[in-house]
Amino acid sequence: MDMFTLLHILPALPGVLFIIVGALMKAFPPKNRNWFYGYRTTTSMKSQEAWDLAQAFGARESMRLGAIQAVVGLAVGYTVANEVFPVAYIIVSAVACGITLIARTEMMLRKDVRIRELHGTVS
Repeated sequence: MDMFTLLHILPALPGVLFIIVGALMKAFPPKNRNWFYGYRTTTSMKSQEAWDLAQAFGARESMRLGAIQAVVGLAVGYTVANEVFPVAYIIVSAVACGITLIARTEMMLRKDVRIRELHGTVS
């Protein structure tokens, strides 16, 4: 594989990594709250139910965002003909995917808790 071909597919790498991590989290979700493995934030660790929701949603969202990023990354790789932009794109898109994953998961957790509080099913 020559350098030119590598520059075409390299921008899709963060997306592929997000897909792999999401698939691993879906296949092997952490069963109990811990500080070592899983989607770990204060909100996700408030209860076992929040933890389980965060793991399932975070895994699906990681794979979804990864697929989007990989497709856009391939498009960037095949349309931009210089060496600098694809590398910058890798960094920016990986950070953007990470921020989006956290923001969407936290919004889902907070919304879910509010709905259950309205129905009186949260202890």
